[in-house]
Order: sequence, then C-alpha cells, then structure tokens
Amino acid sequence: MKQILIGLATCAMIFTNCSKVEVVESAQNTDANAIGFSTYSNVATKAPINSNSDLQTDGNKFAVTAYINQSGWDTPYMNNPTLIKYNGTSSKWEYDNAAQLRFWPEVSETLDFYAYYPTTATPTTASKAAGMVWTNYTVPTTEADQIDLLYENRHGITRNNCETSNNLKLTFKHALTQINYGARVANNAMTVVFEKLSIHNVVSNKNFTIYNNSASWSDATTPALENYESVLSAPLTVPYHATDFTSFDKVQLLIPQTFTAWDPATTIAANNSGSKGAYIEMSARISVDIDGKKLYLLGTDSTFGTLYIPISSDTSTTGEWVSGKKLTYNIVFGDYGSTPGGAGYDEDGKHTILPITFETAVTDWTTGTGSIVL
Repeated sequence: MKQILIGLATCAMIFTNCSKVEVVESAQNTDANAIGFSTYSNVATKAPINSNSDLQTDGNKFAVTAYINQSGWDTPYMNNPTLIKYNGTSSKWEYDNAAQLRFWPEVSETLDFYAYYPTTATPTTASKAAGMVWTNYTVPTTEADQIDLLYENRHGITRNNCETSNNLKLTFKHALTQINYGARVANNAMTVVFEKLSIHNVVSNKNFTIYNNSASWSDATTPALENYESVLSAPLTVPYHATDFTSFDKVQLLIPQTFTAWDPATTIAANNSGSKGAYIEMSARISVDIDGKKLYLLGTDSTFGTLYIPISSDTSTTGEWVSGKKLTYNIVFGDYGSTPGGAGYDEDGKHTILPITFETAVTDWTTGTGSIVL
C-alpha cells in the first residue's frame, strides 16, 4: 500500500442550550439565584458526539459536581454526582432530582465545577484538592462498548461568570482520540475488497485527571497493549478513483498516546514478541482485470488474505494521538512506486504485491580478428 494520508480535525464542542429550573424560595435561595447549566446529555453508545443535536434528546443526562472554595469546606457543595437531564418538551437542561438543586453563593465565594458524560463513566475519585480522577481508565476491545468520554472543569466561578443569566456554560471536550479509516485504489485495473481491519499494539489503559481548568493522561500502574478490531457488516469494495476515498464507516475511540511503528525488517511474530511496534492489519482480497479475466493478487474469490501497514503517532508521518483529535487513516492501494509497494506487507515483512519491473543490461561485443588469404 502506498502512503497513509491523515485527515485531522479538532472535535472540541460547545453545547449551548440554556436551562433554568423553576423553584421559588426566598433571599439567596431564589429561582433567580439557582445554578443552571447550558450544556448536553447521556446516551452510552459507541457513536461519537459531534454536536448538540446528538445530545439534546429527551431524557439525556450528564453528571456534574462542584466544590466551594471556602476554608474547611472539603465536601461537595453540589452532590457528587448531580445528574442534569434534558427536557425535550421545554428544550431545557434541568436537575434530574429537584432535591439536588443548588444556588449560587455570595459573589465573594467561588465554585469549582466538574462535569462528565456519559453518566456511566464514573470517576474513580473526586475531591476538592485533586479534582476528578479516572484511575486505570480502559477502552474495551469490543467496538460497540467504546464510549465518547467527555469532560469539563471550570474553576473559580461565581454567578458573575455566567454567560446567560444564572446559567453556567459547560464546554465539553473529548478525552479520547477518534480513529477512522478510508481507502482509495490508484490503479484502474485493480479492485480491493475488505472484510475487517484491526489496529495492533496500542495502549488500552491510562489514568485521566481533570483539575484546575486542565486535563491530562498519565501512565497506568500496569500499562497494557491491546488490539482493536472492526468487522464490517458486509464486505466493502473499494473501486478505482483518482482522488476520492471510500469510508469504512467504522470509528474507534482510543486512549491518547505515543507509540512507534512496526519495522517490516522484522516479521510480525518477532515484532509482537519483541519491540511491539504498532500496525494496521487488514483482511482483504485484491484482484486485477486483464483482458476481461480476473487475477487475484491477494486472497481468492471466496477467501480473504491478510496484509499489514506500519503506523506510528509521529506527527510527521501518520498523526499524533491526542485528546479531542479525529484521525482518518486514508490508505492508497495500487501506487507501486510507494515504499510499501502498493499493498502493504505480509507477515514476513515482504511486499504483499510485487509489480513486475525491469532493468536492462547489454553484453559487450566480443572482439576478434580474422585473416583473409587471397
């Protein structure tokens, strides 16, 4: 396979639908002083969250808590967690449990807010001194079980910091890296059909912390490498096209990290028992049409072959894995002049497809002498 072209798109989102809880009390505890939010919701699904429309569904929820910056008050000012639910009828975010309603303190007092989505992604610990921590957060290998973990933390907030009335806007950010795949065939005589693909030797677990208006990933006590597979619902045929890529319509949500690529100078087996460089494994069949006859270069009419593509998190090659970044591995087949030879490598690190090329040499003339006797 030729090159791997990466499309990068930052996916931090701002969700801005306002909410206001109708409560009538007195003095400081009035409706005008209730802490409200403009934000989003909770559906624990594999699909990444791309906009408010993905979240503003009746009954969707996110979790939030807050600590007051007052000496001697270390317990949460707002219950941990407090669930905020979207009301589709009123188009507002409201407290799921009215008894958990909280009010803004005097302007001289500040609050530190922490929020996350989905509500099932409960942090391991939460405290005023250290923020929220997800210890050994692990991305499942089953694709359908992966979730788009979103977070927000705003520190030192008073009612005067609210963007709209008493509503605090929470700008949720993606904690994970989104991985997508696409392919294009550069040779008009070639057809490539895919069955499944997987990414190998990437870290599956880390610690995630949000605190003091920032977020960070750190190594788990026992880091683990995993393989993440995506099986297509039906074989996908990628035809020839000069510029456009065919999407695999598969998304993986994985841990941000740095890693090195498999070196095809070693076999896959030696790599996996040694340096454990990363690579994409693809189950495919590749054929060419010659005078109306189909010739298979990988696999058969009824079976799929396997090919391998090295990848790393190097920004100069295949893209950095950081929070909130969407990476698309666009793979080009049939460009025989590329380093991978147009179709990646086999398990021994040899080109899967070897184009027939030629070199020329001409033998020297043999010199000799002869005599003619007249």
